[in-house]
Amino acid sequence: MFLGYYIWVIRTFVVLPLALAVCSAGPIALTRNGRSDYTIAVAGNAPAPERRAAEELQRFLAEISGARLPIANQCASKRCIQVGSSFAHRPFGPEEYWLRTDGETLIVTGGRPRGTLYGVYTLLDKLGCRWYTTEVSRIPKRPDIVVAPLDESRKPDFEYREPFFTEAFDRDWAARNRVNGNSSRLDATTGGKVQYYPFVHSFDRLVPPEKYFRDHPEYYSLIDGKRRPDQLCLTNPEVARIATATVFEWIRTHPDATIFSVSQNDGDGWCECDQCRRVEREEGNVHQGPILRFVNAVAAAVGARHPHVLVDTLAYHYSEAPPAKVRPLPNVRVRLCAYDLCAAHPYGQCDYNESARRNLVAWSRITNQLYVWHYNANFHNYLPPFPDFDELAADVPYYKRHGVVGLFMQGATPHGGGGENAELRAWVLSRLLWDTTTDAQAAVNEFIDAVYGKAAPYLRAYHELLHREVRPAPAGLGGHLWIFGGRSSPPASNRKRASCLRKPRRPPKTTQCGAASPRPGCRWITMS
Repeated sequence: MFLGYYIWVIRTFVVLPLALAVCSAGPIALTRNGRSDYTIAVAGNAPAPERRAAEELQRFLAEISGARLPIANQCASKRCIQVGSSFAHRPFGPEEYWLRTDGETLIVTGGRPRGTLYGVYTLLDKLGCRWYTTEVSRIPKRPDIVVAPLDESRKPDFEYREPFFTEAFDRDWAARNRVNGNSSRLDATTGGKVQYYPFVHSFDRLVPPEKYFRDHPEYYSLIDGKRRPDQLCLTNPEVARIATATVFEWIRTHPDATIFSVSQNDGDGWCECDQCRRVEREEGNVHQGPILRFVNAVAAAVGARHPHVLVDTLAYHYSEAPPAKVRPLPNVRVRLCAYDLCAAHPYGQCDYNESARRNLVAWSRITNQLYVWHYNANFHNYLPPFPDFDELAADVPYYKRHGVVGLFMQGATPHGGGGENAELRAWVLSRLLWDTTTDAQAAVNEFIDAVYGKAAPYLRAYHELLHREVRPAPAGLGGHLWIFGGRSSPPASNRKRASCLRKPRRPPKTTQCGAASPRPGCRWITMS
């Protein structure tokens, strides 16, 4: 009985102060009437991204309220915003942040290199700041900035986030919208990025034909009984040795790169030699078998000397289907490229996408480090309408649910920009790539309202008009959408592709996305 009493006393005196502290926690006013007695503290030896974080916070708090908070190396009082990993109480991931209020103190911290910076941009996002395009932003104006009690820690839903649009390459836009792709102009001040070298289709650079083909044709594909430098002979041990040495040289000469491409050339030309065919048979009669075994061999050697370096390869064109036995090593990232999807409809809602869906599910069963190369533009012409927002809103979370950890969203990239809805698509994607629970339709409406002002109702009506062309009945006309130009309906293999918004002449018998009573012929909206 006495023991129970003592335990009750201890619990009361330990828990009660904590409960009172939680109950007494309230909002903190960073500014009042356009004035502030707060300081932004960042360590004197903080890395460049954390100094930028402090400066960005100072800048936008001033734009909101008119109060310019001083930046110092340490807090002068409890009325302080502590910025940087030096204020962290535990380790954080490289892009993980922590926002926390402690009495009158606000803590914005996270991992290196980008966690703290993303924490600042998340805080500013909570205050209503938006950076829709490189020219249009929304910074609210109010003299009082009040922050509710916070204790929030999170990291992005994908480790690699690249909306590949000309308009998304700008450094400030990319940093503020928390994307980290290879093509963005992010630099050391923003904590760098996921940087490739080279970006893709690297077999010709790993074992250059101009250097080796004349004397060593056996290094290259045997096609119809003749050696051709279309791809590599991936079971030749000398090819593996040369390729590995090349990757080591790339690592030496490109120290900023974080992932190195060991990936097939564009086009056909896989090797038909006896050894490569034997491996294909062992791996379920798929061309990916020799590729992944070869990539793993290179990655194993790289990992032994450079454990933090990643090796990239493709599941693309003839190599989309995964192998039966070999599995990607932990330092390998496979990029699945489903280039023949119907871009109008999500996975599982269109028969044209069934093959790609099966490949995605199969890959997700053998690796939890899968990347996806997703296409979202008409690549014969960047200007015609391409209503894929419903598909994007559904498929980005779908990728997350299937273990995808990186997304390259290939869009319109003409010099100077200007692709159809490129800025809208890039911004909405940046929100989805950071947080897959984002309401994509609400993000579309927010962008249209902010960017187009009084014209917003008309732009919204136009956006809806386009998407009714592809939405399933009864909400729409059930057309399909393809990333390459052409007038013919795609056959079951999806290898012929059309860029028109149309109703297919002969839709699959079990299609789920066509209209209830498809009319014969095509309903053309635009021509490539």
